[in-house]
Amino acid sequence: MLRSFRAARDSGEIRLQKFMERDHLVVPVVALVEGVIHASNSADAELVLSEEFQRNVRGWNGRPVMLNHPKDKDDSISANDPKVLEQYQIGTVFNARVEDKKLKMDAYLDIEKMEKMGDEAVKMLASIREGKMNEVSVGTFVVAEPRTGKLGDKNYKAVWTEITSDHLAFLPEGIEGACSIEMGCGTRAASVVAAETSQTTTDRRKKMDKKDRIKAIIASGKTCFKEADITTLEALPDERIDELEAHIKEDPEEKPELDPKIKAIVDAAEIEAKKTAEQKREEFLKANPDISDVVTEHKAAMAKKRTGLIDSLKTAQKVYSEAELAALPTAQLEKLVALVPMKREANFEGQVPRQADGSPETVPAPPSMKARILEMRKSS
Repeated sequence: MLRSFRAARDSGEIRLQKFMERDHLVVPVVALVEGVIHASNSADAELVLSEEFQRNVRGWNGRPVMLNHPKDKDDSISANDPKVLEQYQIGTVFNARVEDKKLKMDAYLDIEKMEKMGDEAVKMLASIREGKMNEVSVGTFVVAEPRTGKLGDKNYKAVWTEITSDHLAFLPEGIEGACSIEMGCGTRAASVVAAETSQTTTDRRKKMDKKDRIKAIIASGKTCFKEADITTLEALPDERIDELEAHIKEDPEEKPELDPKIKAIVDAAEIEAKKTAEQKREEFLKANPDISDVVTEHKAAMAKKRTGLIDSLKTAQKVYSEAELAALPTAQLEKLVALVPMKREANFEGQVPRQADGSPETVPAPPSMKARILEMRKSS
């Protein structure tokens, strides 16, 4: 028999964590406490003992987290069906354990998937990020043994003797179940029963690790900050982080103007992101004139060298035009100069060099350079 009842988040803080290369919000949950509960699809109250949900606590690990309980018309159904998972699943359960007669677990919520599932899921995600109470409910298959009794001031007519995990459901606002906040189940500590005040939310956020808060700001996608900006944001005081969190939670129409210091950081980050590599290089050289002079001299020397190589080659060969030579890299020009025989310059008397006996110096005929250049051109 499938049982569904309400629970809520544990007193632990939510955190941002990568799972399967996707960002997830990890939400601690108290799923069950020992006591008398009245499941939503049961006619009578039933007794649940911690020794029973202790027996197979590891079976909860890997179970799906759903957006509400899956149903076929009006009947509750198992979550473990491909079509049901596609329609309802928003995350996965991990770290299931029993502490102080309470069944606790961590719900890994897939942020990207929830943002694509519609208004209901987006609203729930925003509520979780703000630290508000969120109703959750556990779907289990149980064997309820008929047995009447009383625990404290509560009567029961059956006792759970077997518990098989099926899914954990996060419930839309207004839907309740059996395991109440007052009993110790839920999305926050059992001692907190009344509506959560804004001061409680603020205090909880401040207790959250600063780096996790910054990662949540970046993951929201509502600022220009990226993972590379974490160090810059960590240097900001807590008050500035509070302002950024308020900024990403406000509706666009009601969004307050950012503090001038925050706005300056945002504007500077946007300008830096738009700069090209050449612009950054020019800025660096402008800030370092000594290096700039060396670079300028080097450029002039390289330009002069290229001009000399091109002038030599355009008269010594006919395979490349002057325009084609100008398009070649300097290293290629140097290889061509090494291959092409250059005309020997006459001495100051206008005579070509002679050997020791006075006869003209003979130079062996070069091989066919046209063939070699064409071959080189094909390989380049």
